[in-house]
Amino acid sequence: MAEHLYTTRAFILGSTSVGEANRLIDLFTESHGRLRALARGVRLEKSKLRYHLLLRTFVMVSLVRGKAQWRLVGVESERSMENLSPATLAVVGNAARLLRRLLQGEEAAPLLFTTLSDSLSFLTTSSLTTEELKNMECVIVLRILFHLGYLGREEPLASYLDRPLSRELLEAVSPIRQSAIARINDSLNASSL
Repeated sequence: MAEHLYTTRAFILGSTSVGEANRLIDLFTESHGRLRALARGVRLEKSKLRYHLLLRTFVMVSLVRGKAQWRLVGVESERSMENLSPATLAVVGNAARLLRRLLQGEEAAPLLFTTLSDSLSFLTTSSLTTEELKNMECVIVLRILFHLGYLGREEPLASYLDRPLSRELLEAVSPIRQSAIARINDSLNASSL
């Protein structure tokens, strides 16, 4: 029986070593939501996949659904995060940790995937100040919580959920950031995750 090959964009949330040469890759995919895929032999020096499987990067993956789990059979780098500042990488890392905490099971979340992709694209193409990075992280977390149903469309935060990302938006976040963080913390505490 021929196996069906699925190709989709994905964000690498994390990975775990398995055995001597394999790695279990934690992915947030555009078409299947969060899933874990086994990458066989990826820790070997001769592996062609290993250099594309960097944490917190966007990739195009080819997957096969096995009886017990997904297998990663191909990957191409889409967007590199290697030239980002440590502060920007910290924002990306915090977003990845939040997604690992909140995403449960395989369920497509195309709006959330687009939000994450747009946010990280903005981060990689903009040189943001420390204050703008704090505001950007706040906007990313608000949007993640909104798309996953942990946060409603309440004022004054509603206007920050849909507006295109820009320096003007980030500047507008400054006066409400502390109240937004309080609302984020309330949502996370209520989730019990």
